[in-house]
Amino acid sequence: MNYIGQIYICFGLLLLFVSACSYNKYDRSTASNNPAIEFYQQRAFKSQAGSVYNLVITPDGKTIISCGGDRQIKIWDLNTGTLQKTIETEDPTASQLFSINSLAIGRHRQFLVTGSGNSNTKIWNLTSAKLEQSITSSTSPVFALTLSLDDKILAIARQDGSIEIWRSLP
Repeated sequence: MNYIGQIYICFGLLLLFVSACSYNKYDRSTASNNPAIEFYQQRAFKSQAGSVYNLVITPDGKTIISCGGDRQIKIWDLNTGTLQKTIETEDPTASQLFSINSLAIGRHRQFLVTGSGNSNTKIWNLTSAKLEQSITSSTSPVFALTLSLDDKILAIARQDGSIEIWRSLP
């Protein structure tokens, strides 16, 4: 069976890189001693009502968090695929609703950072599902964000080509 090797989607532009790859069902008896990582599909489940834009797995490997066009953060049990919690990120009666484009998870503290099409970056407490901080420093939508390994630096990439660096308070 052939498949598309890589797909990159940038808002407004779809780039497809097709490679002649084949997929065979994973068979442990044919696994090599090669130190390269080998993946096989364990589970598939429906996440968002609309498109899924980003995913993160918690550092303990037990939970997967998704976001997308439905403006919700969904927290799932990675092993069972069971929905544990849904966080509504915007008032559904608002005049303009924007998707959540990106996620980053704190490795040492229980928090999640989201970036959206309305230019907001929000920091959520994962335990309580409550909003802790909202950052709006630009009118340009957030397309990507990442945290440093020690959770002290947040980098935000925006549609206008800018990258912002934020540092946590000591």
